Amino acid sequence: MDNITSRTIERLRFPMTVLVLFIHVLPFAASQGGIEYTFPFNTDSWSHRFIYFFNWIFPRVAVPMFCIISGYLFFQGLNTVDCFKEKYKLKLKSRVKTLLIPYLLWNIIFEIWRLFMISSDKLELLPKSFFLLCKEIFNSFWGMYAPSDAPLWYVRDLMAVMVLAPIIFFVINKCGKYVVIVLTFIWLLGLWPRLPIVPGIDIILFVTWGAYFAMKGIEPFRKMASLTGYWPVYIISLLWAVWEYDELAYNFPIRLSILLGLSLVSALFLYIDKHEMNVPKILTASSFLHIVFIGFMLLL
Repeated sequence: MDNITSRTIERLRFPMTVLVLFIHVLPFAASQGGIEYTFPFNTDSWSHRFIYFFNWIFPRVAVPMFCIISGYLFFQGLNTVDCFKEKYKLKLKSRVKTLLIPYLLWNIIFEIWRLFMISSDKLELLPKSFFLLCKEIFNSFWGMYAPSDAPLWYVRDLMAVMVLAPIIFFVINKCGKYVVIVLTFIWLLGLWPRLPIVPGIDIILFVTWGAYFAMKGIEPFRKMASLTGYWPVYIISLLWAVWEYDELAYNFPIRLSILLGLSLVSALFLYIDKHEMNVPKILTASSFLHIVFIGFMLLL
């Protein structure tokens, strides 16, 4: 990994995390998770569409960018079978410290907080049997679609994909760029069903992107920035996404805007690096987990 890539990754951490927070403070939606919102989206209000754009559409580039970075860093040095056999277990061990332990810790904290918040008249909601207790523990730390601390679905799916890294390595070795192209079209066209427990196509796809870049020795940000010539399509996809508002939809124009948004973000941060624009160290040194968790705790 060259110095430009390393610096770009450092500089991307904070702004991408801020975008993740933007997604989770979207004030619109008639209902989500059984909660009725009192500030519904007004399709006749351009101010509402403006907020929708900055809270839901534009920030969607953040999680894919984190996935690409995660896949790229994980597969660094794993470009041959021998290297993979030698380093894969070491890579997993390092993720225990950086992903698994914080993941478990924050879910435990969330469960303790939830337990204290249960009032005496709701004690009957606690599990009454060993089976129900096991089910509750499973839901707390994995869940059908997300763990107890729901924003950690990303970390959960990322860890699952890291465990499946040998499959990604094998497929990329055999199929090369074609597996990336096929997965991209499956995701773009919305052909992958949302399945319980199984990692989402978003995580699988963009981690595979990062893995492909690392295994083939491709500098990811320069490669993605090479697509900036398609910026008119990006603008059209953004306007299309705003116009086609459908509560918390994750539709084709949004996915298209994500693909081209990755390119523009990469080009922007390469420009920042080229002109040696400094970013405060306190921002670049903060990890995804630290900032996101602090942000969500403040939002509670």
